[in-house]
Amino acid sequence: MAIAIKPGDIIIVNNKDGNFLSSAIQFFTKSWSHTAIGFFPFPGKFPVQTIFEANLTTGITEWDKTYDDLQYDLRVYRWTKDIGIEKILWEIFSEYNGNIYGWGQLLWFVWRWVVEKINLPTRWARRNFFPDKEICTEVVYVVFKKLNNPTVNAALEKLNKDQNTVHPGDIIFICEELRKAELLELIYARE
Repeated sequence: MAIAIKPGDIIIVNNKDGNFLSSAIQFFTKSWSHTAIGFFPFPGKFPVQTIFEANLTTGITEWDKTYDDLQYDLRVYRWTKDIGIEKILWEIFSEYNGNIYGWGQLLWFVWRWVVEKINLPTRWARRNFFPDKEICTEVVYVVFKKLNNPTVNAALEKLNKDQNTVHPGDIIFICEELRKAELLELIYARE
C-alpha cells in the first residue's frame, strides 16, 4: 500500500469500476462512493492497518487488503493536531460495531437528488425519512460531532446537514473546510 493509515485518518474512496451500489451513490450524490476512518490494529485478529467503516455491517476492515488497488480513487486526510480522537474512535466502535447497514437511508439520497435537480425548496430535504441504522458517511460524521471541537463544529454548521443526511461529497466538504483551518491535511490523493 502506498500510504500508511493512522487511527483517525479520514478516508474518502471512489470506486471507478464499482458495483451497482457504488455507481448509484456516485450518480445520486454527484460525488464519491464511500468513506471510512482509520482505526487500530487488533493483535491476533487484525494485526495490520485497519479502518472502521459501514459496508453490509459496520465494523473493522483490513486496510491493506481492501484499498490497495488502482480501481479506486482515494483521498486520505490526517489531523494536524492531537484532538483526542483515539477515545472517540473507541466510543464509535462500541456504539456501531456489528450494526447492519442502513439501506433505507439511501432512498433519501435519491430524494435529495430530486430536490436539488428540479430546484425544490431545500427544506424539503433536510430530514432523512429513514434514519435507522448507519451508512459510511454517518460513522465519519459522528466522529466529527463527538470531537466537540469549535473549528470542527463550525465546519459542520456551514454544511448544514446532520448524520443522516451527509454523503461522501459532504464529508469532502467538511475535510476541505478543516484543511483551510489547518486542522486536517491531505496526506494522500490518487485521482
